[in-house]
Amino acid sequence: NTIGLKKEKIVLGKFDWNFGDGRQKQLSVSDPFTYVYDYPGEYVVTLSYSDSNFDTKPDATDRLTIKVIPSGVIISSVGTYNDSFVELENKSNYEMSISGWILKGSVHTFMIPEGTVILPNKKLKLSPKITGFDFNDLSSLSIIDTSGQVFATYPNYTKSAIKYSSSNTSQENIVKSDIVESNQAKDIGGNGDVINLNDLGASAAGVKDIGFNNKTLVYLGLIGIIIIGALGIILLRHKQEIPDYEEKGITANDMKILE
Repeated sequence: NTIGLKKEKIVLGKFDWNFGDGRQKQLSVSDPFTYVYDYPGEYVVTLSYSDSNFDTKPDATDRLTIKVIPSGVIISSVGTYNDSFVELENKSNYEMSISGWILKGSVHTFMIPEGTVILPNKKLKLSPKITGFDFNDLSSLSIIDTSGQVFATYPNYTKSAIKYSSSNTSQENIVKSDIVESNQAKDIGGNGDVINLNDLGASAAGVKDIGFNNKTLVYLGLIGIIIIGALGIILLRHKQEIPDYEEKGITANDMKILE
């Protein structure tokens, strides 16, 4: 409400609001409205009032410093098939008004009445007799504030317990991997000698760095074929150059007795 110097309520005129976060709003009627800040912090809100919409300078101004705190309202737990309650928790150090908020289930929707407040670090359990929820609603829940933004959901898939479970699984896999490598080391050693798997990996990496790939093996095979062919040609030519007497041998007519 906008109050004049004589404590009268001012209803009509030009109301220029500056919310201190880069946004402003101009109204011609002094009606209540809701404004939601994107981030926590302290903001200076100013109001400039002009009696006429054509005035360039305001007739009066006022300012107010407000503190925006992060909301700690969450859906902490839900009930069972026989008692399908929904429990809200305020994890902040300030009381939180949830007037006009909407609790939406998978099937039903419940609007929280005006004047509902959750005290600091306290819980509020909503009975299914009040909300009209059943067990089917508990599979997917959300809280929607008065501006239409989803405030909290349930289940919360980013709980720390899930991360902890994932870490345990990874650790278990690491242990199993070490056991398998140790058994492989025993099989390779045979005589009980200990084989350093790191050195074995380094040796394998060294062999890989030499570069014996399929293309290199093809080149070596071609070189080997060329060398074998060359040796065959040399042996063939050498056989053709052997004299006839070496092939015929020595007979008795070729021998002469000297006296």
